[in-house]
Amino acid sequence: MKYESHDGEVVTGMVGCGAQIVTFTTGRGNPTGFPFVPVIKVTGNGSCFQKMQADMDYDASGIIAGTRTIREMGEDFFNTVIRVASGEPVKAELIGADELFVIGRRQGRQTGAINGSTGAEPCEKT
Repeated sequence: MKYESHDGEVVTGMVGCGAQIVTFTTGRGNPTGFPFVPVIKVTGNGSCFQKMQADMDYDASGIIAGTRTIREMGEDFFNTVIRVASGEPVKAELIGADELFVIGRRQGRQTGAINGSTGAEPCEKT
């Protein structure tokens, strides 16, 4: 999915395309949530994770710090996704962060839009 937009719009677009769980990476600490699917917020910034533990779900900074291998973190993160898929709530669900963004179209017909569409309105005969 080609997307360059606000974080919330990206998550909305991913869910609109069929995502059942979203893993959202952030270094700045954006606490994006979503009302229809869980959003697992991941950061590799240990300082960000410490400051925002109530918002962040997964701290991957051990790779950068050299205290964990990519394989270890990958297995651990995979297990986190499995737990969430099995019903464990993410931080956004616990704190009620459930942003829903409506994506507006720009004026005029777009070409080369998302997934190569012509920019035609939904259900429009082309």
